[in-house]
Amino acid sequence: GFDSDKHLLVGFFGSVELGPLGIDLMDFSVGIPLTHPQDIKDYTLDLGGLDLTFKGGPVEISGSFLEMETKVDLPGPPPKEIDVVQYTGAALIKTEAFSLSGIGSYASIDGAPSMFVFAVLDKNLGGPVFFNVTALAAGFGFKRKLLLPAIDQVQEFPLVKIISDPAYIANGDDPEEALTKISEAIPPDPSSYWLAAGVRFRACEQIETVALLAVTFGT
Repeated sequence: GFDSDKHLLVGFFGSVELGPLGIDLMDFSVGIPLTHPQDIKDYTLDLGGLDLTFKGGPVEISGSFLEMETKVDLPGPPPKEIDVVQYTGAALIKTEAFSLSGIGSYASIDGAPSMFVFAVLDKNLGGPVFFNVTALAAGFGFKRKLLLPAIDQVQEFPLVKIISDPAYIANGDDPEEALTKISEAIPPDPSSYWLAAGVRFRACEQIETVALLAVTFGT
């Protein structure tokens, strides 16, 4: 096909396996400028998503990252709205002793990086019977909003969900929908930052609780 800048788009579909490492490319395309194909700098690359798997001995790694577009308001003068492409995804590292799950996203806002990372250590760390810690979590957002939910939607908030079930994206019926919810809850914003920490604990072997503390601030 062709894009609006008169580039011939050549798509590639398939996977690459290098021993225990597997990579699947989704909607990977190269744009070739028809009017001056000799100018390498005018070639374009686009990647719709990436799946990654690794299995070596007792260690398993899996991850999926999707390309998503959103609109971002830039402060003025004059203020303006721009289209931003971000790659949002989730990764899971499993060993015989523990699992480490993470979600994150990266984008470029007018040439500046915008990103967030949130990871969960899923491991029984012990503690007294009324506070037996079964998971710890922490993360940060750089030039990212953290749109906290209403009280009745806390259990569906992505950071709470991944603490409750570190593999919830992989276990869900629609992983792409889960990643879309993450992007909507933590969108790029040039003047927002946040830090967050969480814990999952069990009381008296019967009641499981997830607690999340988040601090947001501006420039």
